[in-house]
Amino acid sequence: MPSGGRLRIAARNVTFSVNADLMSLPVEEGRNMRVVSDPTPLPAGDWVRLDVIDSGSGMTREVLDHLFEPFFTTKREGAGTGLGMAMVLAFSQQVKGRVVVATGSGSGTEVSLWLPKAAALSAAQVLQPAVLPKISKSAPSQALQVLVVEDDAAIRDIVVTILSMAGHRVLEAGDGEQAFDVAAAAEGSLDLLVTDIQLPGPLDGLTLSRVLVERYPELAVVYMSGDLTADSKLPEGGVANARLLAKPFRRDGLMEVVTAALSARTGA
Repeated sequence: MPSGGRLRIAARNVTFSVNADLMSLPVEEGRNMRVVSDPTPLPAGDWVRLDVIDSGSGMTREVLDHLFEPFFTTKREGAGTGLGMAMVLAFSQQVKGRVVVATGSGSGTEVSLWLPKAAALSAAQVLQPAVLPKISKSAPSQALQVLVVEDDAAIRDIVVTILSMAGHRVLEAGDGEQAFDVAAAAEGSLDLLVTDIQLPGPLDGLTLSRVLVERYPELAVVYMSGDLTADSKLPEGGVANARLLAKPFRRDGLMEVVTAALSARTGA
């Protein structure tokens, strides 16, 4: 809210006896534009609704249409990562919930997070590892062990979330030296390395990848960088068959590059 205003946060339990169309639920007057993370009806049952409502200037249709895209932001350069709503979306998908955003010019914005209400869990259930979603057709046919190396924690979190939701076992590190230690302590082999090219400390992404490929000859590699363009070529010192991912990127772009890197590794 660049011009100030009020922020209200509310939570309540909601029960639907039939499947609910979230796009048809009432909102405050003036918020005539709406988007929902999943257009399919919300299944009947018990839900928790968490609302974050402001009285600011609202969003334009263009902003609303790009709201859930990773790295999309209306803030000035350096003032935000553009990952906030993308991470909210990823979380809601992980728990099979929904996100609804209603807004209007001069009428503020309402973000509603719908979460399935959980029944009481036994201690054994709480400690049981989460079951990852099934891998999509475009992903490998089995869960792979992936190492994500990125010094920007917000970017690292979104990459880890996307790959975890694709069914992979994901390890993470904030720099090259930490990544080397994480890889050394990992059980089994590494299948995929997703690393920023420029990392803090003496071990950059290119050097790290060469060291890890010596240890894991079948390792697939994806290099990330904000300096890459569509015409960029593999940087000198990079490992053969590595793939490039320009930041910022969308979720589909990340998965396409990952698939290409894995195909190059296997010769598929």
